[in-house]
Amino acid sequence: MRPLSRSLRALLLAVAVACTPSAVAPSAQAARSALPADRIQLLHTDDIHGHLEAETVRSGATSFQQAGMAALAGQVSAYRGRAPERTLLLDSGDAWQGTFISNANKGEAVTKAMSLMRYDGMAVGNHDFDWGQDVLAQRAKEATFPFLGANVVDASGKIPAYLAPYVVRDVGVAKVGILGLTFPGAAGIIKATSIAGLRFLPAAETVKRYLPELRGSADVIVVAAHMGAADSAQLAQDVPDAIDVIVAGHDHQPLRTARAVGKTTIVDAGAYTENLGHLELTLDPATHHVTAAQRTDELVAIAAGQTKPDPDVARLVEERRADGEKYTARIVGRTVAALDNPREECGLGNLVTDAFVDYGRAQGWKTDVAFYNMAGVRAPLPAGEISYGKLYQVLPFTNTIVSVDLSGAVLREVLEAASGSAGRLHIGGGAWAYRFANPAGQRVLSATVRCRRRVPDRALARRSEGRGPDPAAIDDALAYALTVAAHAALTGAKVLRGQRSPAAGLSTKSSPTDIVLDADRASEAAVVEILRREFPSDEIVAEEGGAGGPRGAREPGGAANGRLAGEAGVKRGDAGGTPPARKWFVDPLDGTVNYFYGIPHSAVTVALEDEDGPACGAIADIWRDEIFIGARGEGAWLARPSRLDEWLDPQAHAILTDSLTRLAVRDQRELAGALVATGFGYVAKQRDVQARIVAGVLGQVRDLRRLGSASLDLAYVAAGRADAYFESVDKPWDWVAGAIFVREAGGRVTELTPNDPAHPRIVASAPAIHDALLELLARAVKAA
Repeated sequence: MRPLSRSLRALLLAVAVACTPSAVAPSAQAARSALPADRIQLLHTDDIHGHLEAETVRSGATSFQQAGMAALAGQVSAYRGRAPERTLLLDSGDAWQGTFISNANKGEAVTKAMSLMRYDGMAVGNHDFDWGQDVLAQRAKEATFPFLGANVVDASGKIPAYLAPYVVRDVGVAKVGILGLTFPGAAGIIKATSIAGLRFLPAAETVKRYLPELRGSADVIVVAAHMGAADSAQLAQDVPDAIDVIVAGHDHQPLRTARAVGKTTIVDAGAYTENLGHLELTLDPATHHVTAAQRTDELVAIAAGQTKPDPDVARLVEERRADGEKYTARIVGRTVAALDNPREECGLGNLVTDAFVDYGRAQGWKTDVAFYNMAGVRAPLPAGEISYGKLYQVLPFTNTIVSVDLSGAVLREVLEAASGSAGRLHIGGGAWAYRFANPAGQRVLSATVRCRRRVPDRALARRSEGRGPDPAAIDDALAYALTVAAHAALTGAKVLRGQRSPAAGLSTKSSPTDIVLDADRASEAAVVEILRREFPSDEIVAEEGGAGGPRGAREPGGAANGRLAGEAGVKRGDAGGTPPARKWFVDPLDGTVNYFYGIPHSAVTVALEDEDGPACGAIADIWRDEIFIGARGEGAWLARPSRLDEWLDPQAHAILTDSLTRLAVRDQRELAGALVATGFGYVAKQRDVQARIVAGVLGQVRDLRRLGSASLDLAYVAAGRADAYFESVDKPWDWVAGAIFVREAGGRVTELTPNDPAHPRIVASAPAIHDALLELLARAVKAA
């Protein structure tokens, strides 16, 4: 799920370029030349959403001191000073809703600030109806400028008394007609009681209705439209060459360069007082119409410290800030990481919907799953203390949480509807996989509620016949395999945490130091049971030998001698000898020695290999409630499962998480500054050689770590907790899953073929140091 351009915001906020046509201009109020006599200038804003105060805007690693409404007013004054009589100031709606300082007075403070700034008109937006028509009418009565909404009509087809269809302004060299439009789809996104009796007419139909009047009284026609740039461009096409300028809004996406559709210029300043739009129009001295020869436009970033605030607006903002500070300054929580709001699947959206689930359960509703529209989460939360004011900006709307009972079939319809270009949802208490490229009605691949596959699909139909789901029956087998791997790994972790006697059943394998416990066997049995149930045709290769090939296949002597498929070069298959296309690798307890001694660093590893190689995997840290997951070509993530004991059950097919963090290797450029993880084998003679290799490496890197779990070492490289890893591991259950994660996180993995089992076999690292690490290891091996 991906809208709202974070990179675009970062570009607008961080890059200062020359004040030239079609440019983003710096906000310093340098002396400006007088406006040429044959030009008028149009200043424009949109989607202010109550952002009166100065604030720090963050997007990813970028931050920007946004100066607020008083600085915006100061910038307006600077431009207006060039030619006051030939300047117009317009807004395209959604001015009030969004911050405590504005919502506390239902937009009165913003309206007063706009009046002080001498706006010439504002098209009403959908959120301007949020508090009902009585409030909108009161704000219109208080304002010194008209509220425009030509396409807003009552049952009789008349425009409400608090709105005007258009206004005509005389700017000396011409008369400018300004028509206002509200988003035509507003009825579908506004609370019904707030717009009772109103209809919102199509944009083109409305413009055509008023064109004769406008042409009779105005030389220049401007439409202030609470519509995105795409809808505005469609309007320009539907009414060709009739509109000189469309001032767009609604989608919060600024146009860095004005868009031309025929003779119509479309501009959009973005949202939240981040920019002031400035457009100059050159007029024909005889006709007073806009010439096609010259249109100059720019966005002016409203940056703190670069813009002199307007004193009257500044005084108003400070008064309202002080009034609300006793509420907004209250600290209500803390976040150790920044929670961004990219208008897509994100940790902040998960937090909100998980809170909805918890609220529902607290009310006794037995809530399973919660949804919230992505556009309803309005602002990010920076790392550190969370004030009530900041939290209010995340969820500023006075929405009501409701509870409904849905069947699985209806829930699937909801998810299908949410997979379109609009109406996408944050989800809490559930998970779903989708593919936008599929045709409508076929985008949802799988869905879970509280880890149960309650949404009907072909896999469930097969289960009802008494068999496990066939991966071929699921549209995206890899996605499904990953959810099963995650569930199996976490199930093994739960078994290990619940062992009353962790040291019970101690025995040895390849050497006296290579131990196995009853806990290993119990975890393996639980993991294998899940894999066997879900994928009965797949081969399973598990460290402690408790697995095997597909059901019905037996390697001669396999059960008795305990050998694993693959260890002796023998592949299990069907009766005809054809090997299975897929193979699972399971390490039920990676870090057995740590577990035996009570050192909290061990994991359960599950990985799938198919005909194309390593496919997906999961590594569940037994003690930290962390699970690393990843799939070939899709990415790798760190997840923190929510309430493990509740979510894990025999019917589960997926794991729900409070948040997913995409893994990325550290950008380590120099080997000398690298933190390197490694491990040792169990044979004494090999350890002697490995110790000498480590000695050859230690002096050339920042430091070495021997943590005792190869799978977690690799996961840590993928997560940026270590820069590199090498070890002489030769069993695929130790490294296949971790290797997937490192590659998907942007790192490199090399599988060596050493002659000596004591020499490194797997090398993984950040890409910039990989070749140097391989060279260093080669020298160390030679010296050893």
